[in-house]
Amino acid sequence: MAGRIAQLIVPLGAYVRAGQPLATIRSPEAAEAAAALDSARSAELLARRSLARERELFERKVSAQREVLEAEAAFASAEAAVRAAEARLAAKGFSAPSESTHGTDPVVTVTSPIDGTVIERTAAADAPVGPDSVLFTIADLSALWLTVRVPETSVAAIRRGQTVSVVVGGMPDRPVEGRVDYIAPIVAPETRSVDVRVQVPNRNGELRPGASASARFDLPNRPPSSSGEALVLVPRAAVQELNQASVVFVPTGERQFTPQPVTLGSSYGSEVEILAGLEAGDRIVVQGAFTLKAQALRGAVADPH
Repeated sequence: MAGRIAQLIVPLGAYVRAGQPLATIRSPEAAEAAAALDSARSAELLARRSLARERELFERKVSAQREVLEAEAAFASAEAAVRAAEARLAAKGFSAPSESTHGTDPVVTVTSPIDGTVIERTAAADAPVGPDSVLFTIADLSALWLTVRVPETSVAAIRRGQTVSVVVGGMPDRPVEGRVDYIAPIVAPETRSVDVRVQVPNRNGELRPGASASARFDLPNRPPSSSGEALVLVPRAAVQELNQASVVFVPTGERQFTPQPVTLGSSYGSEVEILAGLEAGDRIVVQGAFTLKAQALRGAVADPH
């Protein structure tokens, strides 16, 4: 429905409940529909009074029953017209008032369809809007998804429902327990990895969509190290040769990366063991590592994308 925004009720970042008003829209279409409803109600009132008069005259034997039947039909038609006018008004998002809207400026109230947080507000006061206008974006942030690229050699040990330890950037000392809820059925040919989606609870709202994160899976069938602990394995694509040394690239800041020398051990399919230089849970670059190597040779390492 076309119109103009009359009022913005909730600010960006607000938490809203389903059905809570977000904004109101002043609409000429709603005004026309409200006027039509007023007209239909006036006609209904007139038909009601006419029917009452004809019934009284019939009882006094002043008029014929035919006049009563015609009045009853006219009243029924007027009632139907009111219901149709109310339905047209409701279809435009405006609740039919219990009394006449004559002299008022009807507005449509935009409500939230879900419980969630207003993460985007494109609406502006008095701005024109149409049927396809997006005024607010509301997201349920009570649980987030983390997509992890798991090497194809390790994905067979992962199961739906498995718990995962998730470390989110900015909260390195507070890992969050997530749960695997989807495992992709295909292997990405570029990285030889499989996307695994982890659902992470966000009950207190501290986690933010788009934040960097790493996940640690408990894979009992990984080959043990000499000390009995699980090996640190990385995709082969992450390891580059730079200045006659094996390195991986680790993030050091916003869109900045630095080469980290590592000592390689045994190979396991598309993965290679890291004996020194990395610890389990460290974040590294996999896709784009070769581009970072080229940039490092030129003396500047930044985001390859």
